[in-house]
Amino acid sequence: MIDQISHPTGEFMHSVAVSSEGKFTFSASKEEIVKTDLVTGETVASAETIISHVVVSDLFVVTCAGYDDAVKVWSFDLELQTFENEDYDIWSAAVSPDSTTIVSGDGDGGVKI
Repeated sequence: MIDQISHPTGEFMHSVAVSSEGKFTFSASKEEIVKTDLVTGETVASAETIISHVVVSDLFVVTCAGYDDAVKVWSFDLELQTFENEDYDIWSAAVSPDSTTIVSGDGDGGVKI
């Protein structure tokens, strides 16, 4: 396993998560999310999107960014669905252990399910 991974863009990291099996990291900058192999240190996949927070479940990756008022669900390298909040910025998210529920925290102090 490697000791350090550099995000390809060299940008400030907003959030980092590790896959449940411990094989990959998901690093999120303001401009993109990058999936990296923890053994080789190589980038496996990336996508351009605005991100402030990343969460990984066994089935998918969830990202959100206060900048675009949305929670996005990814199949590791393909965006599957977007949930928009037209009223407030979304700054955090969590996924239930069984991957059936996503919750988000927004700028009005609310938690959305």
